[in-house]
Amino acid sequence: MVQALVKHSEHSQSMRGSRECGDPSHEEIRIRAAAIRSQWSASQRRRRRVSAEVEWLPPQIHLNDWMASIASEELV
Repeated sequence: MVQALVKHSEHSQSMRGSRECGDPSHEEIRIRAAAIRSQWSASQRRRRRVSAEVEWLPPQIHLNDWMASIASEELV
């Protein structure tokens, strides 16, 4: 396991080159993501679109309403 961690560390350092920090900045991530998205076809954009709205949710009940309903049924 230690050997795997050492290899990972060596690989990470070689991938970084001369950069002191291996993590890209938020701006670098934004630019790279935009470059990748610019190569997508229209159909790929549709497939990768994330909907902001949930189209369907299961019916929900409030526990207090359910408990009140059960209590009133027991009284009858």
